[in-house]
Amino acid sequence: MSSPIGDDQLQRLVGLVTTLTAPEPPKVSKHLKQSLNLFLDIAEDELKITQEAATPASKAGTAGAPRKALAFAGDKWHADVKAQMAVLEKTSKLKEADLDQHTLNSLKKLPYEVALVCLGKIANNLSAILNMNAFIVMNCTHLRNQ
Repeated sequence: MSSPIGDDQLQRLVGLVTTLTAPEPPKVSKHLKQSLNLFLDIAEDELKITQEAATPASKAGTAGAPRKALAFAGDKWHADVKAQMAVLEKTSKLKEADLDQHTLNSLKKLPYEVALVCLGKIANNLSAILNMNAFIVMNCTHLRNQ
């Protein structure tokens, strides 16, 4: 279970956001921008998952828990995952053929709804992802451990 954010963590986060959103923010490297975007994506996803898990059962039959259908079963991708991958391929953000076996296995073992969240991060990422395999494995690991 996640613990609440502490006061000093919140103050540090507010200070960082204030600095970066100042009228003349300091110049930051492309890698720092990518790291910040990844951190924001992960934090937003974790908040969403936490809020969904807290949804009363009367409002959501599974109280926000993902279904058990895997992203890959019976030698084929789940239809929704396959559709999302096709969209990513059309926009030149991801080609399944470019992914290594470890990355594919990480995606395949996830519930399909969680795999969609991971692929959605790629779709919503505004900057180029330098190492797609590492990005996907890291996000799969993070989402699986939720």
